[in-house]
Amino acid sequence: MSIAGRSGLCLADLVRSPAWLATFPSGEAAISPIEGSSEGTIVVDRGIDSMGLLSEPIKVTVRKRRVVSVSGGTQAKHLENLTHSGVYASNIAEFTIGTNPLSRMLGNITEDKILKGYAHITIEDNHTIGGETESCIHLDMVILKLTVWLDGTKMVDEGVLTL
Repeated sequence: MSIAGRSGLCLADLVRSPAWLATFPSGEAAISPIEGSSEGTIVVDRGIDSMGLLSEPIKVTVRKRRVVSVSGGTQAKHLENLTHSGVYASNIAEFTIGTNPLSRMLGNITEDKILKGYAHITIEDNHTIGGETESCIHLDMVILKLTVWLDGTKMVDEGVLTL
C-alpha cells in the first residue's frame, strides 16, 4: 500500500479544536493509504468490529484496494457479506499501529486495537482521516503479531514496536 502524500495521525485523547479527531481509549498512529494502492493478504487474528473476537483467523485477499476474497472460520462469511454491501465496502481505508503501553488485552476490540505494537486495518470509510472514501461503515480488523516495514525501516517486529 502507498501512503505517498498522506499525513499520519496521532489519535490521542487530547482535543484542541473542533476539527481534531480523538479516540477513547487513546493510542493510535493511523494513516489512510492511497485509494487503489493496497495489494496482498491480511490475516486477521484477533477480532473485527461488529463480530467480536474471532474463533479462528480470517484471511482477506486484497487486489487494487478492494477485498477480492475472504476465507477462514465461521465468521469469514459475515465479513465477506459486509465487503459486498456497498460501493466502498471493500475499500482498504486505514492502517493503524497501536501505541498505548498501558492498554490491556481484554477481548474488547476498542481496547485491543490500541495495544502498543498491535495493528488494525480498516475497510470502507476513511474521509475523516485524510482519505477520499465516505461511507457509513468503518470496520476495524485487529491483527496481533505482525511485522511492519516502512521505507526500509522495521517499525513493528512481530507485535513489538521498535521505534
